[in-house]
Amino acid sequence: MIYVKRNESNQIIDICFDEKENYEKSSIFNEEIKTFIQNSNNQNQVKEIMTNLDLDMVRITEDVIEILIKKEILLFTDFPEAVQSKLLFKRFLRQALSKNGVNLTEDGESIQFN
Repeated sequence: MIYVKRNESNQIIDICFDEKENYEKSSIFNEEIKTFIQNSNNQNQVKEIMTNLDLDMVRITEDVIEILIKKEILLFTDFPEAVQSKLLFKRFLRQALSKNGVNLTEDGESIQFN
């Protein structure tokens, strides 16, 4: 779902993918969103949105890898050693932080693998 924030003139001033106060649901096909993105005055904000999406995609990729391994479609050992080390360390960090009450996802949504 996509959410937009509007100013007093009812123009979109921000876009996000998490439900927040003062944001309303919208559609990715909304022409106003296209206009907002194409407006040269919003380019820094659009770049920030892209950066946040890139970070979200990294997490999605990690989750897909975990699912493929769990379903035995992919073997952990299929990855080069450097990738294995990074995946293991990332998993270790998430587990260590979650034990200390640190939530690494903004909306509390996560997939748990044992």
